[in-house]
Amino acid sequence: MIEYATELDCGAGKTPTVIEASGPSLPTAPTLMMGRALKTIQSRCTKFTDKQRQYLNAKFQIGERTGNKADPTDVSKATKTAKDSNGERLFGFDDFLTNQQVSSYFSRLAVSAVLR
Repeated sequence: MIEYATELDCGAGKTPTVIEASGPSLPTAPTLMMGRALKTIQSRCTKFTDKQRQYLNAKFQIGERTGNKADPTDVSKATKTAKDSNGERLFGFDDFLTNQQVSSYFSRLAVSAVLR
């Protein structure tokens, strides 16, 4: 305790002073807007292309005929590797579908099939 007291008396508890250097300054971070949270940009809704509709309809019809329904996650992954009869990719990067898009499309097809 005595050593601690002498440290305090000698100035160990004083706040150090900051001296500005005369060198190049560091870049300052941009200030953020005040608020609860910054809004995120949502992706825009786009309509399915004809290729996408044909592909999804074919997958849905296979499930209807066989009774083995296609899993939207598997169909979503398959859109990334699907190829046509020439071996060319069926979909471009912008045309890949998410499992939510596939699930929603299959749901709409199922409802329209029931109404017929």
